[in-house]
Amino acid sequence: GRFAGRPSALDTNQPKGSTFKGALYAFGMGMLPWNKESGRLHPVVFWAGVLMHLGIGLSLCTVALRLVLGEVAPTWWAPFGMGSLGFGAIALILLARRFVAPHMGRLSTPDDLLAAGLTGLLCILAGLWSFAWVPVLPFDLVAAAFLLYLPLGKLRHMGTFFVSRFYHAKQLGLLGAYHPEGDKLFGSMTPGAPIRDGDEAFSEEKDGPSFPMAFEPAEGKAFVEHLDEVFSREAIAMLDACVHCAMCTESCHYYMATGDRSLIPVEKLDKVAKLYHGQHDPVGKASPGLGGALAPTETALMDLHEAAYEHCSMCGRCALSCPMGINTGFVLGQARMAFGRIGKTPPGLDKPAKTAIKTGNYLALEVEDVVDNLEWFGEELEDDPTLEGIEVEI
Repeated sequence: GRFAGRPSALDTNQPKGSTFKGALYAFGMGMLPWNKESGRLHPVVFWAGVLMHLGIGLSLCTVALRLVLGEVAPTWWAPFGMGSLGFGAIALILLARRFVAPHMGRLSTPDDLLAAGLTGLLCILAGLWSFAWVPVLPFDLVAAAFLLYLPLGKLRHMGTFFVSRFYHAKQLGLLGAYHPEGDKLFGSMTPGAPIRDGDEAFSEEKDGPSFPMAFEPAEGKAFVEHLDEVFSREAIAMLDACVHCAMCTESCHYYMATGDRSLIPVEKLDKVAKLYHGQHDPVGKASPGLGGALAPTETALMDLHEAAYEHCSMCGRCALSCPMGINTGFVLGQARMAFGRIGKTPPGLDKPAKTAIKTGNYLALEVEDVVDNLEWFGEELEDDPTLEGIEVEI
């Protein structure tokens, strides 16, 4: 229902590959940890997440078994119950990690904590019920809470994951960027440590963006209205699919060059998510504190404007690292569209873009000037003895 009536993202580029092959890669070889940067850099957390989701599947099967067979689990289900117990313990460890790891604390919202807690409890109680070690009532109550919360909060990522991942697959297919042996293609992308220390990074720039934008209250309201108009079903799925795992951290060259954790992709994605959910998501409007939803204040809009224009080149590399296939650059691009509609494109981009639309190039060169330049390039190339026979065709 959240995607009904939403526009789909348009891609006017000429396809260089197959969407079908992109999907095969994204849901197959591309999911293997050695073909995914986050899996190579964080194998323990990566596999813990995989096992936790297996536990959710087992637990939901246990719930179905409980509804069909009654209050006592059959003895043959005991091995699966043992799996639910183990995977539930992993889920609770990942929940504890949100409190222990410094960067996880600033990312995690009450929604994240509630979803993770319900997941761990469901797995644990499903396992205990399989061995008849707990009464059926606690299991029923937690299962009911889990299923009721499923469409409302972060738990819905179990469905939107497939939408987000498919869009990632579509992008890979249209770009022809999939590869049957992904590690050979992407293996060299694994970075080292950040170049600068995070505590010192950007210290000279913390006073504000290089082109601070002032936003009137009416402009804030207009921005969220335009954001709703341009936001595609793929972008909404990406916002819903993000679980704040921070596995995308090392995929961003802005973070790797500075060590500033405010520049990791999930932090930038959150600046869009909190504004969008605060205005257009039923739960975000009813309970802003649950998911950290924000009103379109001047501070919130300035932070998003800075992230969209100064701290993201929209390269899409984060999508290769994210288990969900979330492309933060794509989402920030749609935020740029909304800013453009209210006249908040940075002047350094606005003027050249309008000039290009009007004249065909951002320098407003006449056709004769372009031809002269190309001919001059050709003459320069002729002076290089290693480039014999080079001719610039016009």
